[in-house]
Amino acid sequence: MTFPYPLGAIPSKPDSRDYPAAMRLANVPSFTSAYTLPSAFRLTKMPKVLEQLRGSCMAATLSAFSMKSEVDEAGVALVPDFEAWYDELAIAQFGAQNDVGLMARDSIHSMLTQGPPLGVGRRDHSRIDAYYAVPDLMTARRVIYELRRPVVLVSNIAASWGATTAVGQLWPIGSAWVGPHGWLMWGWDDRPTLGNLIRSSWGTLFGKNGSCYMTNDQWERSFIEAWHLESAR
Repeated sequence: MTFPYPLGAIPSKPDSRDYPAAMRLANVPSFTSAYTLPSAFRLTKMPKVLEQLRGSCMAATLSAFSMKSEVDEAGVALVPDFEAWYDELAIAQFGAQNDVGLMARDSIHSMLTQGPPLGVGRRDHSRIDAYYAVPDLMTARRVIYELRRPVVLVSNIAASWGATTAVGQLWPIGSAWVGPHGWLMWGWDDRPTLGNLIRSSWGTLFGKNGSCYMTNDQWERSFIEAWHLESAR
């Protein structure tokens, strides 16, 4: 059976110059690694769920992050033309448009230098100030809880993840992977039937209104990379 959704993340090459997320967390006055995070937490005011048409998950995911910042700032967010941005980034990264996907860190870096496209207004308004590598699940949760921002996640996708349980939990991994995908982690719920709350760019019919729950084991086994983007707003 063919996997029903497009993917499109190309993993970043290791780079020792990446800032670690722990460095950013250390600057939060209230942060201490000694306390225990709550068993359930989710961000509020999440923007509209996007639906990619090609291998544009990185452009869609980064646009969703930008939209979240706009909602927090102004209460509403316009939907960027992320498919056109995908073509722009593909030309910058590979010299031509493609349906394969985008390199994760290079796409994030474009938000630092010029920002994502906007429906109206100035594109540079949504530039980020910095980005930080998130090495593991606990750090991802601390970023979400302390900094109130979703984490950009790149995961291997299991063939079984084309559908979820009735409550939105991903099915067990099984033995087959279909490729990397970029999406947003925006919370968690440690009840056995739930897990880490992840939003995709596969439209609202996927999972529960566009999001799914990924168990800790699934998160760790599928993990490729994750990033905190430091928004100016």
